[in-house]
Amino acid sequence: MSRTPASITAVILTALCAVLPFVFHTGPGSFTLPRAVLLQTGAAAAALILLLSNRRARFPAFPFLCAWIAVLALSAAFSPFPLSGIRTLILFASCAALAYCAAAAFHEEKPLAALCVTIVCAGSVMALHGIVQSHAPVLSALNPLRGRFTIIATAGSPAMLGGWLAPGLCLAFVLSLRARSLTARALLRASFAAMALALFLCMSRSGWLAAAGGLLVTLVCLSASRAARLRNAAAGLAVCLVLALALAGAREAASRTILKYTQAPPAAAVLAQAAGPGSKSDSIRLRLFLLRAARDMIARRPVLGHGPDGFRMQYPETQAGLIKDPDTRARYAALVTNRVATHAHNEFAEAAVEGGAAGFAAFALLLIAGMRGVRRRVHNGERESETILVCGVAGALAAMLIQSGLEFTLHLPLIAALFWILFGAGCAQAPEV
Repeated sequence: MSRTPASITAVILTALCAVLPFVFHTGPGSFTLPRAVLLQTGAAAAALILLLSNRRARFPAFPFLCAWIAVLALSAAFSPFPLSGIRTLILFASCAALAYCAAAAFHEEKPLAALCVTIVCAGSVMALHGIVQSHAPVLSALNPLRGRFTIIATAGSPAMLGGWLAPGLCLAFVLSLRARSLTARALLRASFAAMALALFLCMSRSGWLAAAGGLLVTLVCLSASRAARLRNAAAGLAVCLVLALALAGAREAASRTILKYTQAPPAAAVLAQAAGPGSKSDSIRLRLFLLRAARDMIARRPVLGHGPDGFRMQYPETQAGLIKDPDTRARYAALVTNRVATHAHNEFAEAAVEGGAAGFAAFALLLIAGMRGVRRRVHNGERESETILVCGVAGALAAMLIQSGLEFTLHLPLIAALFWILFGAGCAQAPEV
């Protein structure tokens, strides 16, 4: 049976989600550079196939996607450092291509289900690696962030690990609801439990909030679409959470048993460390300072912003100006003067810094149009199993957007690729005949 351009594109994007989490190296640009190259290669290949086949996607957010990239290119051209943001601009353009290709490839249930299963499988492997890493001294020695974070698996940072596991939990949950065999349902719930435990252990509070918000949105979508009874969906989620707690208890017991042979703290100690007042207050204060810096940058170039990567280029000067104020210096100097931030830890603020009011408006309209497309697909699904799947995609997108308010994950190739592929897949529509 010959493959269509859409099916070939679906295979490329699905393979990208399978491989991208495990591509990394330990040199300069670790985790980010090789993933960016792979993302751009996959996006170019998928776009070329659609271009040569003259196939067009029904993608309601496409005009806003083009407007967002155009505004960023214009802001880069008129920024004080026009060449500094080329790599970021290429990343965003590649992600835009991924979203468009996903809209052309995943309008049917079968390829969308294969994509979701691949994402869950990749997340499960990272989760198991992270759980082992939290015990094994050999793997801990290879962790470049040891002493600061418990596990990162192959993600590169706790935020990136949480950025994959949080949407993975939403997808594993809905896949378990639509699974027909007991074996498949058991495996998916076990995957949910492993990812939940790894998310707990990695101490990413933004990941915790993202997972909670994403699962809540998934339940709301399931209830609104009537694809699954709310009682049944809540019961399925409860079973997954009970399994996660059981796995956490087993890990806690094991860590206490072999504590004298490893450097891994008990899970209770991990939670205490992550929720400790010092850690929490420093993190919040730093983010508040970065938002103040972003506000000052936006005020200097309010219309077109500073171009892609503008926050990194403008931050040293902005930080120096802010801490000249005695009150600001007394409150923040000890926290921020020993580091130079490269991102605002808030994707929405950074969108305004990079593109100004025009870029932020285009980005916001793009997200609104995309989420309206997802909502339309939830309510207009032809089959109950497809609707359940799209509800999980909606929850996964919500989880990543929640985390984007606290991190800069959409500037990182791993999570950016996942978000834009799911974004296009979620609002994909069948092509007109």
